[in-house]
Amino acid sequence: MGRQGSVYRRCTGCRKRIDQPPCECGHGRFTWTFTVDVASPGTRTRKQVRRGGFSRKQDAIDALQAELVDRRRGAHLQRTSVTFGEYATRWLEERAGARLKLGQLAETTFAIYERDLRNHLKPALGDIPLQELDGSTLTMHYASLLDSLSPKTVSNVHGLAHRILEDAVDDELLLRNPADRADKPKDEDDERPTWTPAEVARFLRHVREDDPAWHALFATIAATGIRRGEAVGATWAAADLGKGTLEIRQSITKAGSKIVTKQPKSRRSRRTVPLPPAVVALLVEHRHRQTERRLGLGPAWDDMDLIFTNDAGRYVYPDYVSTKFARYARRCGLPHIGGPHGLRHSLASALDANGNGLATISALLGHASTAVTSKVYTHMLRGADRAAVDEHAETLFGVESEERS
Repeated sequence: MGRQGSVYRRCTGCRKRIDQPPCECGHGRFTWTFTVDVASPGTRTRKQVRRGGFSRKQDAIDALQAELVDRRRGAHLQRTSVTFGEYATRWLEERAGARLKLGQLAETTFAIYERDLRNHLKPALGDIPLQELDGSTLTMHYASLLDSLSPKTVSNVHGLAHRILEDAVDDELLLRNPADRADKPKDEDDERPTWTPAEVARFLRHVREDDPAWHALFATIAATGIRRGEAVGATWAAADLGKGTLEIRQSITKAGSKIVTKQPKSRRSRRTVPLPPAVVALLVEHRHRQTERRLGLGPAWDDMDLIFTNDAGRYVYPDYVSTKFARYARRCGLPHIGGPHGLRHSLASALDANGNGLATISALLGHASTAVTSKVYTHMLRGADRAAVDEHAETLFGVESEERS
């Protein structure tokens, strides 16, 4: 568990480490001290433990060995009767709350932690003493959650439990993380439902006939694969219609019951997506209509520089985008693909079918990916994926034009 450590003399006057007495400070007395690096159980970090004041070298050596043995047995842990629910509540307020303020945790993630802790962890596990919680109990709890939740949701609940208990290890309340010994649900390997390019074109044609503004929004998502929140948060300042590009600078999404604007959390999410000529033409028309409405409303227009807005210039409520999508899809008689996010998967499926590689698709969609994707990301969006998106858009909007004619 730990390294052998070291034993050395320490001056009792200036407290510095000395190889041979007397110390250069002139003080003639010293004691023996041991130092050892020990691993924090369940983590990859190490910390230094030091004890001093021993009159003999052998006493320091014996104390060093006893320290290592005690840590193997967990004798250094703080004994407590605090329950998992009590610790988790404090963890959410203090540890997760601090990470939120420091920008290490997104508001949306914090809201999910709060929800999952309240609904899926504390009801069954909250009264169990923290130091009595074990992997078997967690495994049985995950199995019971599968009666009402999807395997992915239960895996997320496991991830939250693991984070909480990992901090309890760091706080020296647990010797090791019991979640490491729990069985979580197997990842779902079924394919996500998607639409073919012809089905996407059919959907877009129907939306255009009903409302050109909604058509511009859904066509942009379908052709570029940006997320719902990225579309709702897209600004004209981030769009260069002359070059046919859109920078993903922010996302407007839900955090519990609140609407928040957040910045992309990773380098891959902070990306520039290519806008095919057909989408550029749609956005030019869309901007003209939006300008007319803005001038008509005058001071009543709340100018947020958003590309896609409600009737007063403010953002479109993210859930309303999904509601409108579902309504249009039902009217078209199209299969369920999980909301507008399904347009992202449909694009990825089409690009893959056209022979585009994983790196191209991952860079375009802003996914976390492999080291290969990270290596090619910086120049990818000016090269292969531009051709990939344009080729797909030609198919997509070509089909739409054929169906409209």
